Amino acid sequence: MARKKRIDMPSSEGDTKEKVESDRKKYVKGYVKKGLKLSKILEVFSQELHEEIRGYYYQETGDRI
Repeated sequence: MARKKRIDMPSSEGDTKEKVESDRKKYVKGYVKKGLKLSKILEVFSQELHEEIRGYYYQETGDRI
């Protein structure tokens, strides 16, 4: 089974909380534009971020499950 490619997240060194959140939103937006489903997008992020990422996904898609 092939490994899933993960995008390296920017270094948090020197980044503000707002910058990191903005970057996550951009990643989610890009994944949505590529047609990835929420379950695939969540695989990229750690479990601790899933609720936050779901929120960004729903903002982009207008979907609610």
